[in-house]
Amino acid sequence: MKPKIWDFIINTEPIPQERPRFTVSYRKGRAYGRVYESQKMKKYKEFIGWELKRQYKSSIIPKYIPIAIECIFFLKEKNFFKMDIDNLIKALLDAMQGIIFENDNQIIRLSAGKYISKELGIIPQPPCIEIKVIVLPDRRI
Repeated sequence: MKPKIWDFIINTEPIPQERPRFTVSYRKGRAYGRVYESQKMKKYKEFIGWELKRQYKSSIIPKYIPIAIECIFFLKEKNFFKMDIDNLIKALLDAMQGIIFENDNQIIRLSAGKYISKELGIIPQPPCIEIKVIVLPDRRI
């Protein structure tokens, strides 16, 4: 049985996952902490989610089906060494969860690369993310 493969291109500048932010408020002498994500990161993940929904016309891949993800991040030259690939992957997978697959623990193989956006071919490549999702046949988690 051949694996199902989906290819996606997200035309946006990749952004790495930021560290969580914390705030503390006091009520009646007690401290209450709250963890939140920046607006920039929320909007980035929301944009990726909308793009994936626009391009992906199948149902969500159930949590018992293993998948492989291949992704390439094309970055502006000035940002290339500032962005860790593991944080780029984390933000992308968080955005994909619940749209393409149920949970990122379904991923049993992951391949990623980052390139300067102008370095491949004669025609400059704009900053973007190329994603390949592969459903692995005859395997179950």
